[in-house]
Amino acid sequence: MKRPFFSIIVPVFNAEKYLRRALESVINQKFDDYEIILVNDGSKDNSLEICNEYGLKHQNIKIISTANRGSLLARKMGIDNAIGEYCLFLDADDSYDVNLLREVYNIILRTGCDLVLFKLRYVNYRGQIIEQKPLFADGTVFNDSNKLEFFKKAIAEQLCNTLYTKAVKREIIDTVTILKYIEVTNSTDLIQSLPI
Repeated sequence: MKRPFFSIIVPVFNAEKYLRRALESVINQKFDDYEIILVNDGSKDNSLEICNEYGLKHQNIKIISTANRGSLLARKMGIDNAIGEYCLFLDADDSYDVNLLREVYNIILRTGCDLVLFKLRYVNYRGQIIEQKPLFADGTVFNDSNKLEFFKKAIAEQLCNTLYTKAVKREIIDTVTILKYIEVTNSTDLIQSLPI
């Protein structure tokens, strides 16, 4: 397999109700230079069977199965097995907008950035949009000259505390730091975002 541009890391734990929707949201992207890494974190339902079903149909899907150790270590295992230039993260109960990968790719090509932050939309269990923010609000590119402005904006808009709103150059992710927090079960997105 050639090196994909994106590695999409999906920690999976008892997600049989949502996993197909999450995977279809990636498979139906208008951009196809990616791999999907499914990390089954000791699921007790049919999640692993769904992973295997999709893995048989799609050559760009890798499946890793482990005893339940939490999403923090599941994501770390995904990162450690990623070969894409950039990593994105998708929780098994979430889904991507159909244009997300193409838009992120175009931003990276245009700017050469190491990190792209994007927004999300909140959808309830009936599929109704509760809150929608534009994916890329203003297209501002932050660098050394305006990094203070970036931090203020990222904190005010809560862009730094979730992994699923980021595309990160794989080589800048510090997975060693993650091991310090191995026993943490809450706010794992924030913990994994800190080293980035």
